[in-house]
Amino acid sequence: MADVCAKDNLVVRKMGRMLQARCPFHEEKSGSFTIGGRSPARAHCFGCSWDGDIFDYWQKRHALTFPQAVEQLASLCGVSPRIKGVAWAAPKAKVVTRVTQLPPELREKPPLPRMRQLRDDEIEQLARVRGLSVQGVSMAAKVFRRVGFSPWPMWRRLASGRWLPMCATHGLKCHLNTPECVERPLYPSWVVTDDERRVAEFRRLDGERYPLKEGEGIKSWSTAGKNWPVGAADMGQRMCVLLVEGSPDMLAAYHFLWGFGMLGKVAVVSMLGASARICDEALPYFKGKRVRICIDADDVQEKRTTDAKGMEHVKRTRPGYDAAARWTEQLTAAGAAVQGFNLEGLVRADGQSVKDLNDLALCNAATLEDEEIREAFITWDF
Repeated sequence: MADVCAKDNLVVRKMGRMLQARCPFHEEKSGSFTIGGRSPARAHCFGCSWDGDIFDYWQKRHALTFPQAVEQLASLCGVSPRIKGVAWAAPKAKVVTRVTQLPPELREKPPLPRMRQLRDDEIEQLARVRGLSVQGVSMAAKVFRRVGFSPWPMWRRLASGRWLPMCATHGLKCHLNTPECVERPLYPSWVVTDDERRVAEFRRLDGERYPLKEGEGIKSWSTAGKNWPVGAADMGQRMCVLLVEGSPDMLAAYHFLWGFGMLGKVAVVSMLGASARICDEALPYFKGKRVRICIDADDVQEKRTTDAKGMEHVKRTRPGYDAAARWTEQLTAAGAAVQGFNLEGLVRADGQSVKDLNDLALCNAATLEDEEIREAFITWDF
């Protein structure tokens, strides 16, 4: 919501947890149009009472139907082919700085619960569940401080700032103050983040899923902000970077680099979502670096959509390859030398195909001793 408003040239300013601007839907002298606040996906005007998300905004701003608004925003964001004549509004006063380019101190960071360092027995448990070396996981947790411990899931009561367990009966907004309330169990979890604290991802230490009322549960909880590459601000003088996707692959990167004695030379950076772009603030950290992207060998996925005319379209993607191409383009433009490390065709010791770097750690010795795999971690002269 904030990015759409800023790109549409609303002059925004920071106001606590929100952004504030003059309302684009009625005349006013002082700004009463608030963006974010309790819900970062919506905006509200206290002057004319307009309230909505990006699609409501675009419909109202340009007098469109809902399908037209979706189609135009998809075009402007590069999700679908460009629609001729559709553009962001021209500046009326001064050009506003894009929200994604605001200084770090003006960007909202997600509130996180207290975390502590993993104990030795928890490190051993995590290494066993993921099939990794205790030493590699220990380096990630104790030396580089990428992994911590937290009971999860919890939610933050905004009025007091405290973190409390969820109510299994009534959900997030319940204060656990009725006889029907049942406190949802907390699970010992490992959490991935870095000193920037812009994003965090929680997973159960025992490797199981967090249960939900319906369905199979979810394997992880994460905050917003997955466009922040974990570890980017902490690369320091190391000129080589192993860029991976996901928390398990981050642990696997430490596992392999520790095994090859390369942690002093190679920094580990992780994107926590394949669909995310690397945010603008992080790109300067990669300038002049040699970045090797570990490409997840995902299966082909199909996404079916229906356009405004009722026609069905099928888009086939491979998230791992799409992510690698997207990040390569960004990093190359930022001044980095980039190379991919493809996991396609490798097989684990149990006969299953290797999908990611964590799977590579589950291969037999013959596979792991292959010269190409060895070079992926120790040779950085591209």
